[in-house]
Amino acid sequence: MFAVYFRGSKEQIEFTADQLRKHREWMNEKWVPPFAQQEQEENMVSDPNAKSDKTVKGKEVVATPNVTSDDKDVKGKGVMLTPNVSSDDEGKKVVLTPNIKSDETAEEFNFCEGMLVEVSNDEEGFQGAWFSATVVEVIGDDRFLIEYKTLLDDNSNLLREEADKWHIRPPPPATSENIKFSYLEEVDAMYNDGWWVGVISKVLGDSKYVVYFRSSNEEIEFPNSQLRPHLDWIGGKWVLASEALNLL
Repeated sequence: MFAVYFRGSKEQIEFTADQLRKHREWMNEKWVPPFAQQEQEENMVSDPNAKSDKTVKGKEVVATPNVTSDDKDVKGKGVMLTPNVSSDDEGKKVVLTPNIKSDETAEEFNFCEGMLVEVSNDEEGFQGAWFSATVVEVIGDDRFLIEYKTLLDDNSNLLREEADKWHIRPPPPATSENIKFSYLEEVDAMYNDGWWVGVISKVLGDSKYVVYFRSSNEEIEFPNSQLRPHLDWIGGKWVLASEALNLL
């Protein structure tokens, strides 16, 4: 059985292997695998004797491209990550997360007044985007009054509204200013005052990239200063979106 997390509904549902298939995108009139996996597969075709590094000691790993490891801390794209690995984890999935305290689970993570957060909205035209906000008031265990940093109300004041715990999260870990992205890597792009998830469809010069957005089926050019690696906040932890690559 596999537990699958759905970003849109923020649900996690179990499936058997025969109910799943590898996700691929139809881009430039061809199917492409997600993120940087295509390059690895192409290398496998050119070198049939090459070994795949999708697993580490029998474990499935969730990681960013171009990851190296000299010890238990794994550096990937400027984010310090720590795999949840133990001697009993053979064959289990390994999730890499930043240095978040172990007692800060989804149920126990405390959002307090004045805390900087990101908020999502299920309204049409806003789905899939995350907007910077501040917690103004804790209304209850599951609800918060937040004030957006960039969105305005009809009176041109910073918009305030209620958000539940399923639509609020802390800001992702900061990344390096000189971060570089790879073809087909999943990223967040700062667009229309929010962070929207997309895929690098072209790598240009001068640290510029073209990002493809599935929701609108459009491509837009961005400098790397308006991009960040895409991570999902699941179960009180940051989870890397890309598939496993080299962990040597």
